[in-house]
Amino acid sequence: MSTANQAVVCLNLGNDYVGSQQWELAANCYRQAIEADPNLAAAYTSLSSIWQHLQQPQAEAEKLYQIISENPGSVNPNFGLIVGESLEKHQDSQGAIAWYNLAIAIHPQLAVAHYKLAQAYHNTNQVDLAIASYQKAIELQPNIYIYYVGLGQALTSTKLDEQAITAYQKAIELKPDFSWSYHHLAVILTRLGRIEEAIDNYRQEIELNPDFYWSHFHLGDLLSQQNQPEEAIAAYRKAIAINPQQPEAHQRLTEILSRDQKTGEDALLGGRYEEAIAIYRDMVAAKPDYSWGYYGWGLALLNLRQWSEAIEVFNQAINLNPDCFWSYNNLGYCLFKQGEIPQAIDAYRKAIAIDPEIPEVYIRLGDTLLQQQDIDGAIAAYLDAIKAQPDGEIAYIKLRHLRTYSFIKLQPEQIEAIASGYQQAISQVPHYPEPYINYGDLLTEIGDISAAISTYKQGVLAKTKIIRPEFFSNHWETASVQGPNFLIIGAQKGGTTSLYEYLCHHPQIIPNLHKEVDFFMWQYYRGLDWYLAHFPPIPPGGEFLTGEASPSYIVDSKVCDRISQAFPEVKLIVTLRNPVDRAFSQYQDHRNWMGQEKRTLEQAMIDEIAILDTIDDPTQAERKFWGCQYGYLLRGMYVYFLEKWMQKFPPEQLLILTSEELYNHPQNTLKQVFEFLGLPDHQLSEYPRYTAGSYNPIPETLRQTLGDFFRPHNHKLEELLGRKFHWSP
Repeated sequence: MSTANQAVVCLNLGNDYVGSQQWELAANCYRQAIEADPNLAAAYTSLSSIWQHLQQPQAEAEKLYQIISENPGSVNPNFGLIVGESLEKHQDSQGAIAWYNLAIAIHPQLAVAHYKLAQAYHNTNQVDLAIASYQKAIELQPNIYIYYVGLGQALTSTKLDEQAITAYQKAIELKPDFSWSYHHLAVILTRLGRIEEAIDNYRQEIELNPDFYWSHFHLGDLLSQQNQPEEAIAAYRKAIAINPQQPEAHQRLTEILSRDQKTGEDALLGGRYEEAIAIYRDMVAAKPDYSWGYYGWGLALLNLRQWSEAIEVFNQAINLNPDCFWSYNNLGYCLFKQGEIPQAIDAYRKAIAIDPEIPEVYIRLGDTLLQQQDIDGAIAAYLDAIKAQPDGEIAYIKLRHLRTYSFIKLQPEQIEAIASGYQQAISQVPHYPEPYINYGDLLTEIGDISAAISTYKQGVLAKTKIIRPEFFSNHWETASVQGPNFLIIGAQKGGTTSLYEYLCHHPQIIPNLHKEVDFFMWQYYRGLDWYLAHFPPIPPGGEFLTGEASPSYIVDSKVCDRISQAFPEVKLIVTLRNPVDRAFSQYQDHRNWMGQEKRTLEQAMIDEIAILDTIDDPTQAERKFWGCQYGYLLRGMYVYFLEKWMQKFPPEQLLILTSEELYNHPQNTLKQVFEFLGLPDHQLSEYPRYTAGSYNPIPETLRQTLGDFFRPHNHKLEELLGRKFHWSP
C-alpha cells in the first residue's frame, strides 16, 4: 500500500474513532496519517478539531512539532497557525509562539503567521517583540486592517500614543466599519486630553455598534466634561438601557440630574472649588443619603486645603458608602496633612482592602509611614505601588530619593527587598526605563559599579529600542558612546524638566536614560565610564544628539571646571525664572513632595537672608550654609554663577533662556534652542508644563521683601547679559 493510501486509511479510521468519541485513538490515527503523508491537510484539520477532548493537548502538540520540524518543507504552514491557536485556547502561549515561529520558518512571507505571533507576544507582555511582529505582518500585507489594530494596542501599552493613533487611523482607512478601531482611538485621545476628537470617535463606534455599554458610558463622561449635560444624560440613559445592572451609569446620571444644569465635577476640574462646594451642599441637602455628593464636597475641601472640614465630609461619605476606595484614600491624605498619622495609615489600609490594585494609595501610605520613621513599611508600600503599576514613575522616584532626601542608610535586608522589586519590574516592563535607573542606582550605592554600569546600559538599550526603533536598527551596532552633546545646567525649578521633555520629542535627539544624572555634582568619583553608561551611542556628524538636564550643576564652580575638562565642546542651556517664584516653588517642593522642610515659608526665607548677608561670594557658599539651608534664595542669585560659566565657555556654547519665555512662547523658544543645537525646527502639538505645582499664592508682604532682596542681583544679571528680564517682585 502506498504511503498516500496508508495516510487516507489512517484518516478514515480516525474519523470512525471520533464518531465513537474515542479521542485518544483518533488522535493517534491522525498522527499516523500525518507521518505517512505530511501534506494531507484533512489530517491536520481533523486533529485540531478534537484538540479540546485530548487529555494532554500540549503533549500532542510537542509530538507533532517534533515530526514537522524534522521535515518542515513538506508541511502546509497553515497547520502551524491551527495548532498555535489551539494551544492559546489552552493557555499555552509559549507553545503557541513556537508553532507560529515554525509556520514562519516554513513560509517567511506568511503575514498572518507574523500577526498571530505578535498577538502571542503581546499576551505574554513581550511588547517590543509584538510591535516588531505586527510591523512585519504589515510590511508583508499592508492592506489588512486588523494588523494595524493589533499594532495600535501594542503601541498603546508602551504609551507610544501618537504612533498608536496613526495605526488606528490606518485601520479605519482600510475598514471604516470596524467599531473597535474607533473605540481604541477614543481611549487614547481621551488620555491625551483631545476630548472633541474622542467624542467623535465614540460616536462613530456607537453608530457601528450601538449595543456596547461602555461606549455610551465613556461618551457620557466626555460630554459631561464638555459641559453638555443634556447629551451626557442621553448617553448615560442609553448605557443603562443596554445593561441596567451596571452601577456606573446610574451614579453618573444621578450626579448630573442633581446638579441643576451645573456639575460639581466640572467645577472641580476647572478649579472652581467654592462653586463646587455650593453645588454639592445643595445636592446632599436635597438627597441626604447620596454618598457621592459628600465625596465631591470632600474633594473640593481637600483642594482648598481645608483639612478638618474635608475629614468630616469624607467620613459622612464613608458612613453612607463604606465600600468606596476613593473616600478612604482621600480621607487618609487629609488626616496625613493634619498630622494625624496613625489615623491616616488606618484609612489607607482600609482603602487597600477594598481595592489593592491602585498604586496611588501605596505611595501615600509610604509617605505617611516615612513620617513615622517606619522605613521597612515605607519601602514595602512603594514596592507594592510598583507591583500594582510597574510602569508608573512616582514610586520609583520616591524610592530613589529615600537616601538623597531622607538621609536613610539602607540595611542589607532592605537592599535585597528593593533589588528584588526592581528585578521583577524589569521582567514585567522591559521597555520601561525607571526600574533600570533605580536598580543601577542601588547597585551604585552598594559599590557594585560594574553591575550598575551594565544595568544602565541595558536600560538605555531598552529605552532607545522602543522610542527610536529606526535609529536603533540603523545605528546602535555601529555608533559609539560619546557622552552628552548638550547639558541643561539649571536653574532648579526653572522649567528644566519641561524643556528636556520637549527636546526629547525631536526625532534627532536620542534621550539618555533619565533626565538628571547629577554626575558632575554628586557622582563624579564614580568615574566617567559610570556616567557614559547613561547615554546611547551616537554616530559622528551631528545628525543625532543626546544630552541630560541636571539643574544642580549651575551653582557649583567645581562642576563648571569638570565639564570644561571632560567635554570642552558641549553646548550648555540655562533656563532662568523669576527668582521669587523659583524660591517659592522650591520651598513647596521640599515641604510637600520631599517632606524635609518643617519651617514656615516666611521663617525659611528670613533664615536664609540672614545667612546670605554674611557671604561675600555666593559661589563659594561653605558647607555650613548648605548644611542648614536648601538654597531657596541663593539658587536664584544667577549672576554670580553665570559669571563663572561664561569665563569657561564661549558665547556660542551657552544659551540662556527664561522659563517665562518657554511657557508663554514655547514654539519660538524651542526653535531658538534647536538652532543653537544645529537641528531643524520641530513643533509639538502641545507643550504641557511638567512637574507644575498648585499652591496658595505667596503673601504679598513676603513677595515684596523677596523682590527687594533680589533687585540688586537681578540688576547685575541684566548688566552682565545685556538684556531686561522684567521680573516683578
